[in-house]
Amino acid sequence: MRNQKEDALAQQLSKLLPKLKNDESEMGRQFYETAKAYISNSKQLYKIIEISDKNQSAIMEMSKKLEKSREELEKARDIAEEANKSKSIFLSNMTHEIRTPLNSIIGFTDLLVNLPMDKIQKQYVENINVSAQSLLGIINDILDFSKIEAGKLELELLKEDIVKVAENSLNIVKFQAENKGLTLELETQQNIPRFAIIDALRLRQVLVNLLGNAIKFTEEGTVKLQLRFSKIDGKIGFYTLSVKDTGMGITEEKKEKLFKAFSQTDVSVTRKFGGTGLGLAISAMLIKKMGGTIEVESEQGKGSTFFFSLQTPYFYETKKSETRKEDGASNEFTADKRPSTLLIAEDVNINMQLIKAIIEKYFPNSKILEAQNGEQAYQIAKTRNIDLILMDVQMPVMNGLDATKKIREAESKTNKHIPIIALTAAAVKEDIQNCLDVGMDDYLTKPIKQKLFHEKIDYFLSQRKDAETNTKKENDDLTQIDGIDCKEGLARLSQKKDLYLSLLCEFAQQSSRDYDDLKQTLKQNTVDAITIVHRIKGVAFNLSVSGVGQAAEEIETALKNGDENSLDAKVEHLKGKIESFKSSIEKYFKN
Repeated sequence: MRNQKEDALAQQLSKLLPKLKNDESEMGRQFYETAKAYISNSKQLYKIIEISDKNQSAIMEMSKKLEKSREELEKARDIAEEANKSKSIFLSNMTHEIRTPLNSIIGFTDLLVNLPMDKIQKQYVENINVSAQSLLGIINDILDFSKIEAGKLELELLKEDIVKVAENSLNIVKFQAENKGLTLELETQQNIPRFAIIDALRLRQVLVNLLGNAIKFTEEGTVKLQLRFSKIDGKIGFYTLSVKDTGMGITEEKKEKLFKAFSQTDVSVTRKFGGTGLGLAISAMLIKKMGGTIEVESEQGKGSTFFFSLQTPYFYETKKSETRKEDGASNEFTADKRPSTLLIAEDVNINMQLIKAIIEKYFPNSKILEAQNGEQAYQIAKTRNIDLILMDVQMPVMNGLDATKKIREAESKTNKHIPIIALTAAAVKEDIQNCLDVGMDDYLTKPIKQKLFHEKIDYFLSQRKDAETNTKKENDDLTQIDGIDCKEGLARLSQKKDLYLSLLCEFAQQSSRDYDDLKQTLKQNTVDAITIVHRIKGVAFNLSVSGVGQAAEEIETALKNGDENSLDAKVEHLKGKIESFKSSIEKYFKN
């Protein structure tokens, strides 16, 4: 509002204006013009103030509405985050609950297949196993979809033989194609660079899904996997993979449903072929995460072609691929006759009997101790000489995580270290990481794959038995090397001191070269930088040079998260850790 004095002055001047108008003196005319202008400006100012007051009121009202909207949005966000957290907990629990009975069904049918039985009995057992594996596949699909949707699935990008990945994918579906009398082909471009930075496991998952669908919807003819390459420059190129079939084809209107979750192109398809309708949705999401897009060309009655391209660094190296091994089961084995004592901590009796049966099959001379909860496992581990513990995670009284913590705390006062393998029905990354964080050495997910079960137990038993043949005195002097857990490193190499020292020396030289390479590629190619720092991290942790390993891991995480602000400091930190490690090695040999 206007000042009251100013308002009164304007009113008085308005009354004087008629008189001033008749004053013909120079001063009178000037005063008249000034008063007239003042009154006019005063009226305009009043209008402006009125408009301003109205606008201010509107702004305040709008501000109140915006504040209310912000509060509602924050409330909605909190509800969504809580719902997402509840969803993760639900998935973890449901995974455990469903996988636990499946573990028994698949495990016992695997054991039954090798027992004498007639043809019909064998067919029944195989049918049960196939159905259980199918149910497990559905569970895995739902879990994968949920993890990708929640942004919790991370790619593991390594230098892999992409041709070998394609060949392995074909081998997985080979039996399925042969049963339908279909021809399965791999067509690879000549002189293709075999090595690329990819997540081999996830790429194979996509190819197996596309090949499996092609076989499923093709009654006769050929299913072909094609691999092509086009160079962008001296380091980066496009790998194009396509799966072509001679099947029923897809109409234009049905293509829209292909990559939608929980949907198939036709209800009759679900009745005839089964499935969740998640396979293509998951594949599309995985390829998108890899930077590509799955596309389809199809004509009804003439077949379909699904294809995608991945942009990645390429290499013409011919060294052996680091592609991870298939995790299938095998009925061929040699029973291990070494005497050993194993502790099984498992509260479900059926699972206990299954694990005992598998151990008795592969390690017949083993003595088996049983615990129904974590507290019992802890008490037994304190009083008995045990070679290995198989620890279920979810148990009453005390769970497997807490039991492991107590065992490791007790061991910190001694020179003992009992290998502990987690038995978990949870397939979520966070649950597995929790097992490793509390001090477990490894894990096996349920349903248990017998081949993997045998390999892991054999590894830890071999390591423990070999270590017992070496005297502690022989390796005591290694404790002089600062910043390295030599005890742990020696255990990994079965107490082979000379080999361990040789590897430490080699890593001292290689880590400096890798650091120089990292500095050069850091600003140019993030993928190459991740590969280098991943290599440093892996070797460092394997040799128990934890300072270097942790520093490298921090850089790898920053690169994957796009955190450039803290990158320089982390790189300098790695440099310091490498120099400290080299100094310790040099000091040891001088002494």
